[in-house]
Amino acid sequence: MIKHQTDTSKWVLAIHRVSATTAEVWVGTLFPTMTKPRRARVRLELPSGEVRTRIIQKNEWKRPFRNTNQRFWSLVSFRNLKPGTAYKVAFDRFVEGAAETGEGPSVRAGTLRTSRQPDHLSFP
Repeated sequence: MIKHQTDTSKWVLAIHRVSATTAEVWVGTLFPTMTKPRRARVRLELPSGEVRTRIIQKNEWKRPFRNTNQRFWSLVSFRNLKPGTAYKVAFDRFVEGAAETGEGPSVRAGTLRTSRQPDHLSFP
């Protein structure tokens, strides 16, 4: 049996930036004992129940420090959101063997709300 590092306490999901129509979500880990998953995903659930998904491949992770491969992160963007609306967001890490089936544990979840203000102001 293969043991996978799926300790959810070592993963982070942070709502990075939100506007009226966009949201950026930071996911990753700063623990030196963690390894990059082959695949991960961030899911955004709309009020209608529709789910938007962003897949993160192993080669897409960024490193905050040059001399180590163990700490890594990714910034995921969602666009064309509705102003003043609440959304659920989840971060899933796929384990080996499950990556092909789309199954994996949800390691972090949260909510965000877009602002009611427009992203850009127009002046006559």
